[in-house]
Amino acid sequence: MEIVLKDLQKKLKIDFDLISKKLKKAGVILGLDDNTELSVVLVDNNTIKELNLKYRGIDKETDVLAFALYNSLEEINYMKEKGLKEILLGDVIVNVEMLKENEDNITSLIIHGLLHLLGYDHKDTKQAFIMKEKELKLLQAINNFTTNEK
Repeated sequence: MEIVLKDLQKKLKIDFDLISKKLKKAGVILGLDDNTELSVVLVDNNTIKELNLKYRGIDKETDVLAFALYNSLEEINYMKEKGLKEILLGDVIVNVEMLKENEDNITSLIIHGLLHLLGYDHKDTKQAFIMKEKELKLLQAINNFTTNEK
């Protein structure tokens, strides 16, 4: 999976290489190939509040927004089967001002957003449980991977 990271905030210094490695490992675990692209944008409170109001009608800050181009991983796989060579999953927007100064938290929010792009949601208790379980398993796997790589 190709990762496109854009940093539009000035609050936190980010190790883009480490985050990219973790996200690429998550992509492998999820079965996303090198022709799949994830766009990640790091922003501040004001920017995410504007986006939240514009696209969701909610006039307050949030920690992460996800703008998916597909409805599910099944739909993405279907498009690949039909011959679509390159898949842009969508955008994950992370508000670094709502984080502790810790890149693991950024990675966690990006993974959360990535799962939204793949069709996971937390609108009800059952969906929330499934999504959280998937998120925790992914985070554990990628953290073990990067720890063993050092």
